[in-house]
Amino acid sequence: MDRAELEQFAYRTSVENDELKMRIRDYEEQLMTAKRKKFVQKSEPTPDQLSFFNEAESEANPEQPEPALEKVRPSRKTKNGKPKKKKEKGARDKMLEPLKKQRVEYSLTPEEQTCPECGGSLHVMKKQVRNELVLIPARVEVRQSVIYSYACRRCENEGTGSPVIRCDAPPLLFDGSLVSPSLAAHIICRKYENRDPLQKISADFQMRGLKLSKQTLANWMCRLSEKYFVPMVNRYQAELKKQPVIHADETELQVLREPGRTAQQKSRMWVFCCGSPSPEEKDSEPVIRQYVYHETRKKEVVLNYLKGYEGYLQSDGYSAYHCLSPKIIEVGCMAHVRRKYYDAVMLLPENARKSKAGPVTGLEYCNKLIALDQERKKLGTVEERKEFKEKKMKPVMKKFFDWAEKECLSPCSDGKKYRDALKYTTSQKEYLNNYLLDGRLEFTNNIAERAIRPFVLGRKNWLFSNTPRGADASAALYSVVETARANGLKPEEYITWALESMRGKDPDKMISDDLLPWSDRIPEECRLPSEKNYEND
Repeated sequence: MDRAELEQFAYRTSVENDELKMRIRDYEEQLMTAKRKKFVQKSEPTPDQLSFFNEAESEANPEQPEPALEKVRPSRKTKNGKPKKKKEKGARDKMLEPLKKQRVEYSLTPEEQTCPECGGSLHVMKKQVRNELVLIPARVEVRQSVIYSYACRRCENEGTGSPVIRCDAPPLLFDGSLVSPSLAAHIICRKYENRDPLQKISADFQMRGLKLSKQTLANWMCRLSEKYFVPMVNRYQAELKKQPVIHADETELQVLREPGRTAQQKSRMWVFCCGSPSPEEKDSEPVIRQYVYHETRKKEVVLNYLKGYEGYLQSDGYSAYHCLSPKIIEVGCMAHVRRKYYDAVMLLPENARKSKAGPVTGLEYCNKLIALDQERKKLGTVEERKEFKEKKMKPVMKKFFDWAEKECLSPCSDGKKYRDALKYTTSQKEYLNNYLLDGRLEFTNNIAERAIRPFVLGRKNWLFSNTPRGADASAALYSVVETARANGLKPEEYITWALESMRGKDPDKMISDDLLPWSDRIPEECRLPSEKNYEND
């Protein structure tokens, strides 16, 4: 070969070598990702957790003077030498306060209050009160309602026709059915709150001497949903579309007997929700979690659900949420951006994680923005929060996006995960910047992520729905249970009370404002203690 051919050969070899190195790097990433999914914890540490191990270095101040010595009382130690924890005063009484108490007194009868020595009368010298927790197992009983009807004997004798007066009694949930409000609420919560399959619930009833087949329970769930809870969930949708911000997410659902589809094709369970992310920030607005079943993941599902809505829609960046309507402004999720940089950092060698490599820089930007967002949440009014975003967060976001766009244009050797993180950041720039438009907007879509989690965990147990009717019933019942929990209610007690209130009423008048989970008129026995935090379950 002459010189020109050698140069061409060297160039082709160099390009081919670079391509092979990149391909090997991608294969190594795939292998490491598979290993991490199998062997490493899946939760992502927060920015505070990431700085835990270098806390001493970051917090140290060599110029700070030594503290003055003072005498302290040595702490008491347990048998293994560890310091004994100081008990919180009144912790037990606080724990027992919300529980119903049954008082049992042990005292002497008047005849027994006689001194065995001298025969004098005894008086109460001391009274000891002790507490113990008693568990009352669930049991199934039959409530026989005997309803009397009355007629006039005199009118019967005179032949003028006797009026028949029948005593009022609450109607059954369904004509000829054995299911009561309390039994219905128990089955609903077993399946949709405790995630038990109907087969297991049926087996538990059989252990108590009651034979209720899985098919009977499934039929009750569908009928309860269609008659009572679908009208209630429709009210959820109407209220949700009045809110300024809606969060959305979706996940897979397998339905075996869908018309025109095979059992292997995946359907979708969508969730639309609103409300504060934690009870500490709860205001007067309702907290709603609505699930919607549909065969597809298409854009039309969101369009039909949000028809006529004006406001903000926060999502995970899925393209179906883009350009829904000029009156709907889509907001991105920083948690999804951070997750991609975190995955890229975890694939770097140990020494590279401490350097200023590309993925590390991206993760640091995300951590800084999320830390600023935590400061934003501490502010009181919406105007203060918006002003904080403009002054503190907007400059950092601009630097972040400028850096990501610059990195996209430069040659990248840090792997496919990092390239994907950069592409995702630049593609979501418009929607993430929309977060700055309003003080009520959250920086992440974690409200919807947490709302879809109970359904995903339940799906691991019952695996699939048999028919679209069952999937629709599950969507309605999940909506009722999770909305009740999000509003600080006990789902089983609330559903029992709601069914007692709804049965026997006209369908048009059955659902009143007082029955909705965010109503102030729900009985106190349906509410959780104030310190209960649903979002941290």
